[in-house]
Amino acid sequence: MIDISTDMYIIRSAICEAAAFISAPHVRMAPKVFQDGTMWCCLYGENLQEGIAGFGLTPADACIEFDRAWITQLTPKEVQRRKAGP
Repeated sequence: MIDISTDMYIIRSAICEAAAFISAPHVRMAPKVFQDGTMWCCLYGENLQEGIAGFGLTPADACIEFDRAWITQLTPKEVQRRKAGP
């Protein structure tokens, strides 16, 4: 008899990893990724003043920083709106 319990664990782990990747903000929101000087930028929005951005030495690093910014930061425009009050 063949024990496939380890194989099932590997398959489940791969499915969870793929699900986490496709639900990442840089995948779902499809921001622009471009080189900006010596850095890479991952930008969602028309510009840095109104959008969310991440910067890194590689496109992957920029996407990781973008995901972090997407979860934790407000856009500069939203910060101004909140300061102005209701």
